[in-house]
Amino acid sequence: MFRDENDKVVTKARVPKAKTTADQRKRAPRLTSGSNSRAGTPSTNDSQEIMPLRLPSPSSTTLALEDEGIRFFFNHYSPLGTPQSAADQELRIRSSPMFPLITENESFHNAVSSVGSAGLYNVTKDPKHMIVARKKYAASLRDITRSLGDLAHSDLDATFKAVMLLTAFEIVNGSSQSIGIGTSWGVHIDGGAAILKMLTSAMPAFRSDSKGWIQFIFAVYIKSLSRGDDAAAEMRAWAEACKKDVKVPEVHAIDLTHIIYRFTNLHASLRQGLLLDSNIVVLEALVLDAELEDWETNLPEEWKFETVPAPDIMYFTYNGKTHNYHDFWVGRILNNYRWVRILVNELLMVHMVRLGTSGAEYKEQRRRSYGIIERMATDICTGISASFFRHSSLGPGQKDVPAMSGIFIILFPLAVAGSAMGVSQGIHEWVINTLRFIGNRMGICQAISIIELIRKQRKAFEEQTLSHVITNLWGAV
Repeated sequence: MFRDENDKVVTKARVPKAKTTADQRKRAPRLTSGSNSRAGTPSTNDSQEIMPLRLPSPSSTTLALEDEGIRFFFNHYSPLGTPQSAADQELRIRSSPMFPLITENESFHNAVSSVGSAGLYNVTKDPKHMIVARKKYAASLRDITRSLGDLAHSDLDATFKAVMLLTAFEIVNGSSQSIGIGTSWGVHIDGGAAILKMLTSAMPAFRSDSKGWIQFIFAVYIKSLSRGDDAAAEMRAWAEACKKDVKVPEVHAIDLTHIIYRFTNLHASLRQGLLLDSNIVVLEALVLDAELEDWETNLPEEWKFETVPAPDIMYFTYNGKTHNYHDFWVGRILNNYRWVRILVNELLMVHMVRLGTSGAEYKEQRRRSYGIIERMATDICTGISASFFRHSSLGPGQKDVPAMSGIFIILFPLAVAGSAMGVSQGIHEWVINTLRFIGNRMGICQAISIIELIRKQRKAFEEQTLSHVITNLWGAV
């Protein structure tokens, strides 16, 4: 399925064929894909005919460091430190867990460069950077297709990561052709799901370094929500099968994916007109909210966090505060809990109104739901700084710094928080201003694109003219 869609996406790249072919010929001896399933362990098997392999040469490292797109990527989308000099920048890039894969896997190298070059274009408006971005994007797609055609010699983990970077490219690009129903972003999410299935079939035991796989499940469900589709049952089954191989914190995250799976299917039934009885919707929403509350009550000890005053140098602070997490990944998972809790309570209140509910019980539920929504939205805004603040060093007890800052996966929670029913005008405006900064200063166009969608959703809540609960807060409509 993923290979079938690639031609459509490559066509959108609008890269002249002759130049791309020449570029591939010139680049092919330099960077290659590893055959070992563990990233960073290239093979030296001379018998391979497809994508010959060799150890990274000094020239490949130098070219990676000189790539303007890669430098922009690390300066804006990496969580560790703002470089103070060129030498400091090179040191930070080299020390990133992503760097070995950039020098060893051509598809991954091209994907990183395409994302950074697109962001650089959005900030500078220099057309040459978008030309480079499109070429690198198309080259990465072709490398991915070639890799999937030779699974015996492919590094599927690197291929999966390259596909995830191409989803980031679509978010940076942020056009109606990139994001939304039936567009390239959705194609890459579907492709990533297919590769993940192949990857776990080849390696049944869940790897300790694969927390990103769990985060990917939430992206799959966000895609289904944006389309009004049912959630993929295969994804839920895969997640459940993984529970036997993971520790308690990861099990807790998988339990959350199961709740979101059920909410996604409830939402799909409403969007598709299959469920019209508001009594059933209210009952389902109450059950989901009770399960979410129980999920939060039983957070593992490792998931506990503190709300503390933010350092003066920290961007994106709400009311001068931030969250202090022991594990950056936990903060990202908790944001998925927060946005779904908001949507569940919005759904509950809308359908209680449709039933004409009144009296003390309704007023109490309304008060409770508004309180939950405000708290969840506040936590999303407060926690953003911890999600992608550029740390020069780790705080006490902090560990597992991710390779990427989380800037791409925070946009949907922000959209939900900023448009949520009953949230203060202060939260709404703070979200709009933050998205404007992310779009204009960090080069992520999707942040700008969703501002109008947030305003539209908030206006619908204020005027009580909703024909549905969730405006498509992620894609162009």
